[in-house]
Amino acid sequence: MTPKEKREQFFAQAIAHQKNGEYEDARLCAGQCLGLLEPIEGSKELEEVAAGQVVRLNGQTICLPDYLHSRTALQRFRAEGIKV
Repeated sequence: MTPKEKREQFFAQAIAHQKNGEYEDARLCAGQCLGLLEPIEGSKELEEVAAGQVVRLNGQTICLPDYLHSRTALQRFRAEGIKV
């Protein structure tokens, strides 16, 4: 699995866990996602962080942001009620 795929997977898992009421799992996955995003924060390589896709996970449909970086991920996690 590529680093991009890992980030996207953790992002989607965090949202899915939160929607399923699995709050601690959501928090852990969100933390993993944010940790993987930190090294690329200054990167301008859009193809490395672009997502713009829909993932079906744990019975939930999750829309990944078009541009996944720590600010957009953190904003989405907070909007979903995930405390990271």
